[in-house]
Amino acid sequence: MSTLGVRACTVFPNPDLEDPDLKDLVLPNISKDTTPKAYDDLVARFPNFKVEKHNCFGFTTVHLAARMGNILLLKHIVEIEGKNLINMGTRYGLTSLLCASLCEDIAAGYLAAKELINLGADVNITTIKSISSDFPSQVTPLWVAAVKTKNLKLIKLLLFNGAILHPQNEIRVDAEKNAALKDDVTDLLTKAKDEIIEVYNRIASTELCLTKCFAIPSDVARQVRDQMLEDYIDNI
Repeated sequence: MSTLGVRACTVFPNPDLEDPDLKDLVLPNISKDTTPKAYDDLVARFPNFKVEKHNCFGFTTVHLAARMGNILLLKHIVEIEGKNLINMGTRYGLTSLLCASLCEDIAAGYLAAKELINLGADVNITTIKSISSDFPSQVTPLWVAAVKTKNLKLIKLLLFNGAILHPQNEIRVDAEKNAALKDDVTDLLTKAKDEIIEVYNRIASTELCLTKCFAIPSDVARQVRDQMLEDYIDNI
């Protein structure tokens, strides 16, 4: 059930059916350096390969490419298989955007997430199962970026695109056991939100000034506003 704009993902068909071929295809061979051509050569070795088939961890090739921050491969798979893959989840509900948010390479994870959002990734799809004791169900990419990878650039990007932390809109960190972590996460989110509010106010003031002070037509002022927003996103 959706709460405050979040949605549980739709998992790939037969999420509990593993493909033994992927033991040799996905885990050893899909990496941050795998090229589209190398991927095509790998897939060609498995005539029955379908992108929705997954390994024992529930990862498909698109999830693993996102997890590795491999943007070229990610785009290649989506171009071949279609954008419907982007918001599909693993057996735990990890979408490609959630996987990108988990990328240990902060810069690569941010760029992969940015590409996925441009392709239509839903920033508020949640996991459906708890992965571990410190990775609960119903968490969003923003939760992962704030709690797991502390990726400030990604936090700002997600917030700018309407992300919320999770259904209860609170930080799922045990306050008693992880007080320092909770403070750290709160600080990250506050910094990101403050910057975005400042940017919105500055851009809104510019639009108002163009129309009121310089008699610029409102449609032109809106174009300037939209361009300023795009420039901000491009330079986060």
